[in-house]
Amino acid sequence: MEQMETGKPEVFSDNGAAGGLPVIEVRELTRRFGLVTAVDAVSFDVREGEIFGFLGPNGAGKTTTINMLCTLLRPTAGRATVNGHDVTIEPHAVRQSIGLIFQDPALDERLTAYENLRFHAMLYDVPPDAFERRVREVLQMVDLADKARAIVRNFSGGMKRRLEIARGLLHHPKVLFLDEPTIGLDPQTRRHIWEYITALRKQQGLTIFLTTHYMEEAEICERIAIIDHGRIVALDTPDELKRLVGGDVVTVRTGNNAAAAERLKSAFGLEPRLGPGGELIVEVDRGDRFIPQMVTAFNGDGAALSVHSVSLRQPGRGGEPGGPDAGAPGHVGAEVGERRAKGEDARRRHDAVVEGCGGVNSFRRELKGIYTIWYRDVLRFLRDRSRIVASLGQPLLFLFVFGSGLAPAMSNLGQGAFNFKQFLFPGILSMAVLFTAIFSAVSIVWDREFGFLKEVMVAPVSRLAVALGKVAGGSTVAMFQGLIVLVLAPFIGVRLSWDQVLILMLLMLLLAAVMTAFGILIAARQRSMEGFQMVMQFLLMPMFFLSGAFFPLRGVPLWMEWLSRIDPVTYGVDPLRQVALGKSLPEFVLKAISLHPVAVDVAVLAALGLAFLVPAVWLFGRQE
Repeated sequence: MEQMETGKPEVFSDNGAAGGLPVIEVRELTRRFGLVTAVDAVSFDVREGEIFGFLGPNGAGKTTTINMLCTLLRPTAGRATVNGHDVTIEPHAVRQSIGLIFQDPALDERLTAYENLRFHAMLYDVPPDAFERRVREVLQMVDLADKARAIVRNFSGGMKRRLEIARGLLHHPKVLFLDEPTIGLDPQTRRHIWEYITALRKQQGLTIFLTTHYMEEAEICERIAIIDHGRIVALDTPDELKRLVGGDVVTVRTGNNAAAAERLKSAFGLEPRLGPGGELIVEVDRGDRFIPQMVTAFNGDGAALSVHSVSLRQPGRGGEPGGPDAGAPGHVGAEVGERRAKGEDARRRHDAVVEGCGGVNSFRRELKGIYTIWYRDVLRFLRDRSRIVASLGQPLLFLFVFGSGLAPAMSNLGQGAFNFKQFLFPGILSMAVLFTAIFSAVSIVWDREFGFLKEVMVAPVSRLAVALGKVAGGSTVAMFQGLIVLVLAPFIGVRLSWDQVLILMLLMLLLAAVMTAFGILIAARQRSMEGFQMVMQFLLMPMFFLSGAFFPLRGVPLWMEWLSRIDPVTYGVDPLRQVALGKSLPEFVLKAISLHPVAVDVAVLAALGLAFLVPAVWLFGRQE
């Protein structure tokens, strides 16, 4: 048995997996949250192809350890490597090696089961020719083949859990982290899942890092580490741990349990305990040898005791635990040599892929990551029709209600040369773009709150690609909303040529990108929707009103003029107004309501976008 007093267990040979290469190496790994030490200098190795159990009570540090190994949390101290890559120095390479089935839900409930799997496959670059086959396999495994096109929001809790397991196995990872994977599932589904995992393990040398509360799953592990209060207190094989924790359990029923208890005490020095059915229960080292001795003692001294029944449970020995009837794979035994050879070959192939990810390959992967995040945001937008209607309602209300109500107060501007609705129209365009872009950034907070962000953050996609994908998705959706408002231009006397429409689209795209980056910058550190909404309410409406969307900024008090100059929305409204009204207003009126040349507005807006994006990516990369 390995003693964990120093947190430095020795790597030793205890079974058939002993010769495997370490695929996970942990040394003095520590994680603190303020004054609380969640993981306290733990050290262990996990061998290639091994099923390694990581057990402990709730709050012991299991999930925190997994999150550090999967690069979701930064260690406070110590180091860890996965597949030869340091989790702190080479997080991207680690993510290419692993799969993770989370303890908490991490699905996008607005998408279908198939779309969730497709998004996962795109993140992990699953070959298109293999995708459909793997989807069929994993959905059949979890008995969801007939639900592939159903919206996940309508699934039961058990169905969602099964889909998460299917998703985690889809990309055939090198190391699979299972954080209580089958909790809440029926025995048949658990058996099917473990059969599939076993098959992958044999074919690809898969290493499994498992936390579970099911004893039959713990017994399949070749070694188990037990963590409590952040420290590993034991690490050994299941048989050795159970032998040291307790011996064989013998249960006996006799015609006179009181006399039998006295005989056990006098003959063997045992203090039997009474079971719920009145039976006597004793714990001994070798139950198979003890039972004949017990029966002999019961029949000795001329006062025979009738034995009605005897049962023996041997937690430290027995046949292959977790066999076919248990719904889980057993020890590898004679398969070790074959599995090890396959594992080493799989590692060489995987490392060759990782090494080939430089240059053009790396750039292609980044572009695909950006496209994947963009694809999901656009798909979610098109799926949610109520969001389209809601995001258009406020701009249209402002255009027709305020445009008509405030027109008399603005009638002296330009000596009646234009309708106030015309002046308001570019501001309404910017409003549609602004609020839609910010709402797209809200999805980061939403995804964090409901767990889906973990699916993205643990994937082999850089934080830059994730942030740029969010910016691209928010910009596309916001420009789409702006185009719908643009259709109203002829109805309020705004004449637009095709070249004006094209320029307006580009300006809306730029404004949307800047404001999405601004939203990501705020959302990156917000932990709840309420917090994000409070910040946005404090900033967003003042930014919009100070931009000149509702009134000309010339002639306003100096303090308001300076506030408008540092308002990014100002540099979006001004060029939109100049381009949109260029053919609808006299030149002298257009000059009177404009602030800067269009080129200056665009340059400032682009600079602000970059100023928002850089810290947004940095903060996003520090997600924990």
